[in-house]
Amino acid sequence: MWVTISEPVFAQQLSPERRSDTVPMNMKCACCGSDREREFKGEVAIHFPGLENLDKPIVWVFPQLLVCLGCGVAQFAVPKAELSVLAEDDSHSAPAR
Repeated sequence: MWVTISEPVFAQQLSPERRSDTVPMNMKCACCGSDREREFKGEVAIHFPGLENLDKPIVWVFPQLLVCLGCGVAQFAVPKAELSVLAEDDSHSAPAR
């Protein structure tokens, strides 16, 4: 899934038009319009929200990050295995707001 830090989830993986191996990285940032985007390797620990979930294990992902150097928005894909852990927990949660 697309995940934009502090924004909603978008798609399962980087779309071909956003990947540097298929198209030159001259795309503009969807948030600020900057053409200063760069890929990085990432390490992200996803915690379940709320005090009642403090005992749940952290879900670790090690994605390629696409970071806008203009505004700081970052996007990454959550692999299927980790996504299923997040989705399984979501089935026991209250509906999203």
